[in-house]
Order: sequence, then structure tokens, then C-alpha cells
Amino acid sequence: MNLFTIGVDDKHRAAIIKAKLSPTLRIFADNPPIFYDYADFPSMAKALFECFSDNTITLIFASLRQFSTVKTQFINACHLKTYINEDVKEKIKESFPDVDIESEFIKKHCLFPVNSEIFCGDGGIYSGFRCRSGNKHIMLLPLDKEHTVPLVTRALIPTLSKITGVTRAADDLSIFNDLCLTMRKAHITVAVANTNNVDYIKEPLKKTDSFSDLFKFSDKNFVRAAQPLKPFIGGIAKAAAEETSCVMGIAISNVIENILEDRYSVAFSVASSAGIEVSTYEFDKTDILDEALSEATNKLFTMLRVRITHEFNLENDDSDFETF
Repeated sequence: MNLFTIGVDDKHRAAIIKAKLSPTLRIFADNPPIFYDYADFPSMAKALFECFSDNTITLIFASLRQFSTVKTQFINACHLKTYINEDVKEKIKESFPDVDIESEFIKKHCLFPVNSEIFCGDGGIYSGFRCRSGNKHIMLLPLDKEHTVPLVTRALIPTLSKITGVTRAADDLSIFNDLCLTMRKAHITVAVANTNNVDYIKEPLKKTDSFSDLFKFSDKNFVRAAQPLKPFIGGIAKAAAEETSCVMGIAISNVIENILEDRYSVAFSVASSAGIEVSTYEFDKTDILDEALSEATNKLFTMLRVRITHEFNLENDDSDFETF
């Protein structure tokens, strides 16, 4: 997978958007995503067509300022036939009733390559698209806080799933990514207790190189013996934090069988100086174990993010990482 950005003026804002996108895009790529930045389409064109011959998927994210220009230049460079997409045009008309729908500016936003897949943006403006040639795919999307993430979630992820055959929910990494951005904002490192299911916590870290410094994994082995599950899993989360000198610790238990209800359960916990919180996730024996444990891990990540947000008073913080 190749990733390009064009016309980015605000480097800080672009870095935040890339940090948000990278873990999700990593699901569909063999290696961690690397963005190549260019000032405009002409300066990028050679690199684009060189990589297109070797890679199946190429994504171009263009700034709003250059988006319609980049789209036109790309279409012309590839000698693609075009048409006015009436659905996008109607969407723009509904969203902006006072706009001159026949203006050249609006026409550019409604112009797309024939046989392309349209990624309709909010209000129709800045809609992206996907072109295909054999097994090669090029996609153009806007790079902007307001427009990018909705298009990625609503259109790009399903398309990438269809192309690559990777169907595991990208929401998994989105939850993990949100957690890590919150941890980064709070300037904390979290300890992870060593249990049989610790690999489910490690798994998202394999998809990105951006957040490995946020977690410290304890090597200590804990023996439950006859201790009840919830106090045990809460205790080892606290012990992991103390062992690694982290302000917080987390743990996820082994799978426990509930014989009376013929179900399984997994316990997970977050521990800090403010206290220990433990919860459980129950599932049927007929459920796929890997999916159930992934869901339990997501709930642990969400619990941790809520705790960090509360304990570090981030609820009303309007800085970039939180409001993105």
C-alpha cells in the first residue's frame, strides 16, 4: 500500500490525522503505513505512476485547498473519461441551496472518472473516488479533520476490506488508537500484567510502530490458586503497575467456564492509585473464541480510556488529540 499527501499546509494537523489513520490502514497493509508528502500533483506524478506499477493499492489524500485541482489533474494525467455524477450534484444542492449548482467550482466536485466508485462526502463536497485497472486500485480522498475520518469509516474501510479480503473489524484498531492518543495526551505509560491472554493486548501494537512506548509488559508470573477471579485480576493489574513504576496497570484473565449457565467469561481490570476497577465479558460456548477475546480486549481498552480521561481531567480538554 502506498500513501501520498498533497498540499498539506498545517503539518501539525496533518500529523494528527495520519496518527489517526495509520493503525486502521495497517490492517490492510503488509507493513506500517508511510505517508509521502508532496506540494502538488505534478511533483507527485512520477512517484505515483512508478509505485502504481508495483503496488495493488495507492491512496492519495489531498488538502481541501487543492482537492478539486488534484482530482482534475489526476483524471487528465490518466486520460480517463469522465461524467457528472448526479447523486453528488443533488447532494450538494440539498446541502447548499444557495450555491450556483452550475458553477465551474461545483462541476469540478461532481466530475468523476467513468466506472469509478464514489466516496460521497458530507454534503457532497470533497467526495473521493476509487479507480481500478485490473488488480490495481488508486483512491483519492480529502485530507481534513472534518472530512477524512467519516469517509474512511463509511466508505474506504469497506472498500479496502472488499479488495484485500481482510474482514476483521477495523473498529478494533480504532478503539486502540483512540486509547493511545488519550494516553499520549495524558503523558502516561500503562503496565500490562502477564497472563495467558496478554497477546490480545499486544496484537494491536503489531499493526503500528507509533505506540509501543506507551505500554510496559510485566514478566512476572501470577498464580491465582483459590482466590476469586475478580480480586485476583484486579490485584495483578495493580502489581504490574507497581513492578514497572507505571501510574496504571491493566490485566485480562484466562477464559473461565461458567458450568451452571454453560457459558464462558473473561475478566479484565484497570488499576491506579484511585482504585481498582474490574469487569467481565461473558459469551456463549458456541461463539468463536478469538472474536470473543478480541471483544473483551476492546472493552478493556475502552475502560482504560475512560479512566484516564476522568483521572487526568481530560473531559473538557479541547486540544487536537481529544477533539479530532
